[in-house]
Amino acid sequence: MSAVEPELPIGAPPDHQFRHSVRNVATSPRRWGRIFLVLVAIALAIALVAILGKWFGSKLPRFEHWIQSLGWWGPAVFLAAFSVLTLFQVPEFLLAIAGGVAFGLWEGFLVVIAANVTAALFAFFLYRLVFRKRFEQMLQRHPKTHAVESAVSAKGFKLMLLLRLAPFNFSLLNAIFGASNVRLTPFLFALVGIIPGNFSTVYFGTVARHVAQKSAGVDTLGTTHEISLFVGFLVTVVICLFVAHVAHHALEQVESSV
Repeated sequence: MSAVEPELPIGAPPDHQFRHSVRNVATSPRRWGRIFLVLVAIALAIALVAILGKWFGSKLPRFEHWIQSLGWWGPAVFLAAFSVLTLFQVPEFLLAIAGGVAFGLWEGFLVVIAANVTAALFAFFLYRLVFRKRFEQMLQRHPKTHAVESAVSAKGFKLMLLLRLAPFNFSLLNAIFGASNVRLTPFLFALVGIIPGNFSTVYFGTVARHVAQKSAGVDTLGTTHEISLFVGFLVTVVICLFVAHVAHHALEQVESSV
């Protein structure tokens, strides 16, 4: 068993803190164990949906019709709720799954991406113009987070993109980037990094809806469509995990140069 790496003291320089925090995430031998746990959790979640779907799956068609009857108000309400809830640290992936359930794969993906961009911009300006001093005071009490903020200010777009791909906490990153000295343009372009994770979570929501409807006997998909749905989801998860792995490896290279 490998020795546990000691915590750095509060007074350690920001570059040392950044190396330590990235190393804990990117070079930990437990990373593959976490990936395995993610796959197991996905399988268990789908199994749970299949069991519970017998009770709520029959209500999903009516829910879909209700969403469609709202027209453009449906995505608009989702977008507004997404922006507010992520500010209160509601996990972004849960909202993305809800988008897949409510809107399906492709529409849900577009709605979730739009919601992410809107929420990120809202948080960026909120922490840049309103809460910056208060957040900077908080960072002084959390040296590892402060180290990430300092590194982002120095590295800019590349580090922001890698952190989005890794992925780290969506809401916390928005706050860190808003409180840092990064410009708006690279901040926006770095949001490209949310695409793989968003697509996989929206896809999971779509699969969950299908599984629930099938358990309730109200599914209308043919066998071929059903197989392609599950195979596509599996491929998406594998690609997403691979991208995250590559991003973690790239973060190792960044921290070695800090």
